[in-house]
Amino acid sequence: MKRKLILLPIICIFTISLTACGSTPTSSNNSEVSRIAELEKETEAKHEELKEQLEISDSTEDTVQPTNEENTLLQATIESSETNGVCGADLKWYYKDGVLVITGFGKMNEYDNGNYYTPWDDLKDVITNVIIDEGATTIGEFAFYDCENLTTLSLPDTMTSIGNNAFHGCENLTELIIPESVTNIGKGAFTDCKSLTELVITDSVTSIGNSAFAYCHNLTKVTISDSVTNIDDFAFSGCRNLTEIVIPESVTSMGIGVFDGCGNLSKAVILSKIQTIGEKTFADCKNLTEVVLPDTITSIGHRAFYNCTSLNEFTIPNSVTEIGLGAFYSCKYLTKIAIPNSVTFIDRGAFYNCENLAEVKLSDNLETIYTDAFGECRNLTEIILPDSVNGMEHNVFSGNDRITIIYKGKSYTNEEFETALSSSHYYGLDIKLLYVNR
Repeated sequence: MKRKLILLPIICIFTISLTACGSTPTSSNNSEVSRIAELEKETEAKHEELKEQLEISDSTEDTVQPTNEENTLLQATIESSETNGVCGADLKWYYKDGVLVITGFGKMNEYDNGNYYTPWDDLKDVITNVIIDEGATTIGEFAFYDCENLTTLSLPDTMTSIGNNAFHGCENLTELIIPESVTNIGKGAFTDCKSLTELVITDSVTSIGNSAFAYCHNLTKVTISDSVTNIDDFAFSGCRNLTEIVIPESVTSMGIGVFDGCGNLSKAVILSKIQTIGEKTFADCKNLTEVVLPDTITSIGHRAFYNCTSLNEFTIPNSVTEIGLGAFYSCKYLTKIAIPNSVTFIDRGAFYNCENLAEVKLSDNLETIYTDAFGECRNLTEIILPDSVNGMEHNVFSGNDRITIIYKGKSYTNEEFETALSSSHYYGLDIKLLYVNR
C-alpha cells in the first residue's frame, strides 16, 4: 500500500512537561518544555526532508490514499488530546476518545511487557483506533500487546518493521493492511488476533516471524507474496479456519509447526525448493486432502502429517531419502503409499495407526526400518521387503496378525518373522536386529 506524505501543520507548543513514562503531568519544567519545542521543530524538519526523499505521485492508480475522515481524526486528536507523550527519539503520541495517534520520524521505542511498559499502558483497554502517521519506520516490541478493543489500524508507507508481539492479543482487530514498505513481521506480531479474516503478505516482506499469525482463528485466506524467503516456526499454527495455502517459489526455509492445528486446511501447495518438511508442519490438519510437494524434498520430518485423518492419497517425491518419526501417524484414511527408491530410512511409527492402509510399495534401496513403522495397519495383509533391507527393530508391523511378510522369496507370518529376526543367524535372515536407544 502506498500513501501520500502527510505534512503536519505547525503544532502548538505545549507548556506542560513530559514525565519519564511519556505522559503529561500538570507541573512545569523549563528544560522539558524546551525539549518539546525541539521535538516540534525536529518533526517539521524531518517531514520536509521526507518530502524531498519520497516520490509523491499525483496518480492514484496504485495508491491507497488516507481518507479525509482519517486525516481529520488525526488532526483533531493531536490538537485536543487528553494525554500525550514521547515513544521514540523523534516520535510523539497523542490520545483522545479511543484514538491513539503517533507522529514524527524514525523508530519507536521497544517495550518488553514486563520491566518497560508502554506509555499508554493504562489506556490499552480503551484504545479502539491506532493511526501511525508518515515518518514512523518501526513499531516496537509489545507496543499494542493485549489492546483487546483495538478494531482499526492504519500504518504508513514509511513503515519497514513490525516488532515482536506488537499486536499480540488484539482480538477485535478486523482488518490488516500491511504497507508495501514492510520487510519484516516479527515473532508473535499478530498472534491471537482472532477477528482477522483475510491476510495479504505484500511484495516487500521477506520474513514472517515465529508464531506471527498463530491462533488467528477466523483467518480463512492468506496470500504470501513471492518476496518472502523465510517462514519461521508456528507462523500460522492454530489458524483453524484457513482452508488453502500456497508457498511461493521464493521461500528457502520453513520452520517447524508452520500450519500445526489448521484443522480446516484442505489443500497445501509448496512451490518453493525447500529440502525439508519440518516437524509438525501439517500436524492435526484433519481436513487436509491434497498436498503438492516439490522434487527437492529430501526429508519428511517427525510428525509432519500427524493425525491428518482425511488424507487418503499422498505422493512422496522421488527426492526423499528419509521418513521421520510418526510422519504419517494416524492418517487413518490413507489407503496406499509408494515409498520411492530414494528412501533408505523409515523411522519409528512413521505410518502407525494408518488403519485403512492396504497397499505399500517399499523402496528398492530401503536399508533400515524401525519399531511400529507400520504398527496397527490392520488392513495391510501383505508386504514385500526388498533385499536391500539390512537392519530392523522388533515390532515393525505390531498389532497386525493378518499380514504376510515376504523376504527373498520366503513368506512369514508376523509372529514367524519376529522369531526369525531374533535369531537371524539361525534362520538365515540377512537382516540385523537393531537395538537403538533414540
